[in-house]
Amino acid sequence: MSIDLAILILVLIVNLIIPAISILLLKERQDKIFLVILNLTVYLYSGFGLCYVATTEAIVIFYLFFVLVLNFSLVFFLNRERKVEIIDYQKANFFFDSKWGKKFVNIAVILMFVLIIIQLFTLGVGVKDFLNFEIFDLTNIFIKEANVRENTLSYVLDLLQKLLTPFLFIKLYDLVQDRKRFVSILVFLLWIYLEALKTGYIGRYKIVIYSLFVCYLLLVKEGSMLMRKVIPIIVVFILAMPLLLAYEDYRLGRDISLDYNYVVNASKLIEKESDYPKYYTQIIDADIVSPIDYFTWLVTIVLPKKIFPLNAVSINDEFSMYISGLDRDDPYYSIILPSIFGEALLVYGLFFSWVHAIVLALILSVLIKFYRRFSKLSFLTIYLIVHVISIGRGGSQGIVAYFINISLLFVVMSFFVKYIKIEDKKEGVIE
Repeated sequence: MSIDLAILILVLIVNLIIPAISILLLKERQDKIFLVILNLTVYLYSGFGLCYVATTEAIVIFYLFFVLVLNFSLVFFLNRERKVEIIDYQKANFFFDSKWGKKFVNIAVILMFVLIIIQLFTLGVGVKDFLNFEIFDLTNIFIKEANVRENTLSYVLDLLQKLLTPFLFIKLYDLVQDRKRFVSILVFLLWIYLEALKTGYIGRYKIVIYSLFVCYLLLVKEGSMLMRKVIPIIVVFILAMPLLLAYEDYRLGRDISLDYNYVVNASKLIEKESDYPKYYTQIIDADIVSPIDYFTWLVTIVLPKKIFPLNAVSINDEFSMYISGLDRDDPYYSIILPSIFGEALLVYGLFFSWVHAIVLALILSVLIKFYRRFSKLSFLTIYLIVHVISIGRGGSQGIVAYFINISLLFVVMSFFVKYIKIEDKKEGVIE
């Protein structure tokens, strides 16, 4: 790996100074943590590789401008106060803390797990497979994923489960508040395990995301993180980096031969995870996705595709077919990820790639600020924050679609709860 030292230093300095200024301007601590994680993943997957792959000065300049616009847009949107509210947040919070609200949450969580188990049965996963770890392999992974989507009953069950997801995180919050921390971790891990059984697969980045969230559940105390324990956890994650290479060998069916030379294995992993900019020169003039395609996908994101069969664009699919020359149905077809700046180049082209930073900042800010208005959604806020790890690598579509869709039922309930008379023995009545 031959490194261009000038590009390395320039990109690193900008990726340190701009986020540092932005963090100082932000008001909320959670927003600052979010900004740190987002900038780390953008730098790793979109920025660092610019110093050792074939690139141009224009690409480097517009990447740096993308970072600038992304950070300052987030500061603007996250700090901005809304003057008109369509949801009575006080009453909605009161409802979810009331006796009836807690009963509803319990029923929703039980129903969610029942629906997952029924879906597993429809996919051919029997009770005997629940502890059969041989089910976790990459054999026919795309067929398995397609089966989850194309099996009508499985598709409907999956939609219903997603709608109930916020209530699972409310339950996790309640368990921690009731000093049942390890029960909350077991409930979360059970959910993750059952979800993974659907396709028999779990990606490296998801392992990192789930591990970080479990660490948060372990460390959180009365709604705040025990900061003195954060640094040791980060050190453990860094030291465990070579194990991610071993996991990749395992999931691909290769013999696991892990060289415990930390520097060698860490270097291999970093190079493997940071070379996405090698595609940038190929796609700056590619006419495969347009802003209209992206915004059409965005405004129709909540429509069930089985009922409304719209031809919504999948940027990662279009990018993969363009780079590989293979069609989705061709043998050996696999997904190639563009990185977040690569996605910006695909949608808007080089000169307007910064527009994607504004759009992304607006969407993420709306989600975070909505969750933050509910004390019992603080765990879901953290879950979203750690999920931004996937944005740097795989682009925005996955995380945006997921969190918008799981929020639909909760948003509707929060809106209509203001028309309900809520009574609680401790607090009395809120009209």
